[in-house]
Amino acid sequence: MPPSSTRLPTWTTATPHVPCDSLPMELGDLGDHYQQCSAMHGPAQVLRRGVGLLQGVVAARTVTAAALIALVCALWWVVT
Repeated sequence: MPPSSTRLPTWTTATPHVPCDSLPMELGDLGDHYQQCSAMHGPAQVLRRGVGLLQGVVAARTVTAAALIALVCALWWVVT
């Protein structure tokens, strides 16, 4: 989407390049709703992020370990 010349936020995908017409009260309600949803899903999100981080660490170490084992086997094969 090209940058808007007015630099106002455009929220909807149905009418691109149209300035946001939300009232401050609506934005406050949206913020309250977001905080409430975050509080309700907070522990699950923390757990999900932790599992994702752990998977990334384990995957990185697994690939490194497999590469090192392959390198050692290849060097052993060449030497013998």
